[in-house]
Amino acid sequence: MSSRSQWSRRAQRGFTLVELLLSMVLLGMILVLAYSGLRTSTRAVDRGEDYIDRINRVRLVQQFLRDQLSRSLPLIMDDQDRAQDDVPNVIIFEGSDDSMRWVAPMPGYLGRGGPHEQVLKLERSAEGYELLYAFQLLGTTEASDPMDNPDRPPVVLLDQIESGSFQYMTVDDEQEPTDWLDDWEDPSVSPLVVRIELEMERESRLFWPTMNVATLIDGMTTRTAPNLLIPGGGSSEDNRITPDAVRRNNEANREAEQ
Repeated sequence: MSSRSQWSRRAQRGFTLVELLLSMVLLGMILVLAYSGLRTSTRAVDRGEDYIDRINRVRLVQQFLRDQLSRSLPLIMDDQDRAQDDVPNVIIFEGSDDSMRWVAPMPGYLGRGGPHEQVLKLERSAEGYELLYAFQLLGTTEASDPMDNPDRPPVVLLDQIESGSFQYMTVDDEQEPTDWLDDWEDPSVSPLVVRIELEMERESRLFWPTMNVATLIDGMTTRTAPNLLIPGGGSSEDNRITPDAVRRNNEANREAEQ
């Protein structure tokens, strides 16, 4: 029998069961490898996008805080009379190594306009520290502390923070820059420069550049002229901008809008 006729009969007979099983196994292996590669690529893309989002968030947080701190206003948040000399105990800026409180205008998309009391705080959580931010309209009775406002809970600006601190700088009596201070001792004046340092956790793969923010107002001005809050620079006690005055002005604006 010729080899040509043998090949013809084998071709008519088709594939054996073993050959079909081998081909199916090979096809399954190829599909598994292709799916694994596709899944790995998808995960890599997702991780890359998440990392880019977190980097952008750090940039946006720094830009937002720089805008708010640099535009701080010399407006009174608390005004308690001193029993001894009857001089107003003015609180314009409060700062410690893990929190600060100041007044600045809010962007229109976050508030109703006007000066807002703002608080920035480092608070420990289950996964390290969180950078919290809260605000409320100055002169309102929503809460004594914006952090305790039940209608507007604080916003988590950043998480996965290993450690951090706030520091402050001013000038001494000889107009020379002081060392960085962990606590701001005189709340009746504002610092000249505010520093925010954060150390991010290694798992976050993020880096926070040290941020130094110069306030637009001159802190020494409030030290030498405590009545700078008076429109036009006067010295009338009735014209001094206190929380009650701000509250009355806000109520008048609401009535005018209605």
